[in-house]
Amino acid sequence: ADFNHMLLEYEYFFQGEAARCVLKVENQVLADVNGVSKVASKNLAASQALAKLKTMCWVIQTKKAVDSDVKVSKEDMLNEFIELN
Repeated sequence: ADFNHMLLEYEYFFQGEAARCVLKVENQVLADVNGVSKVASKNLAASQALAKLKTMCWVIQTKKAVDSDVKVSKEDMLNEFIELN
């Protein structure tokens, strides 16, 4: 969300020690989970949201070179995509 400057929200609802976490991106619910604590519910929501996003969005994986200072920018990725098409 930060890469694209999109709004990322975590909303919590507590029931005793347990917590419900609703994760939203641009007001769209990506995850709604219950956990034993606030931290646990946030981690579960993040995992669920990533799994959902991977089915809907492209995933770019990079290999980290040892002792490398090479950085890949958003513009570099977009230019590479444009050249391929």
